[in-house]
Amino acid sequence: MEKIHRILIVDDDKDQRLLFINLLKGCDVIIDEVGDPLVAIEMIDQNSYDIAIVDLMFKFSIADGVDIVKFIRKKAQQTFIICCTGFSEINSGFMNDIDAFLLKPVDFGNLRCTLNKFCTDKKIKYINEPAII
Repeated sequence: MEKIHRILIVDDDKDQRLLFINLLKGCDVIIDEVGDPLVAIEMIDQNSYDIAIVDLMFKFSIADGVDIVKFIRKKAQQTFIICCTGFSEINSGFMNDIDAFLLKPVDFGNLRCTLNKFCTDKKIKYINEPAII
């Protein structure tokens, strides 16, 4: 039996989270989504995620995507981390902690290729193309 992937989407923009969810709809995945980085850290502490899609910048929060990534790397090194941001520059030392970096607005073709790279690296079946309705 194939493993069902569990994905965490962390972005303070609800519309952006819904875009990710709609892209992954029809795929054989379990999706958790959250807009608060502190809640995301609690969720990561309580659950095991195969993939985390994390925005780097959060408005009105004492934590940000960097905090989330650091927590994931401490708790669950095997989680494939995709960071998304509208900023074209990030700290180069931080790049060692993430598996993929996508600029916003996210090109969903690039996101799909990135997710399938995760599957290839793990030698598991690709995340299915979503059904077109």
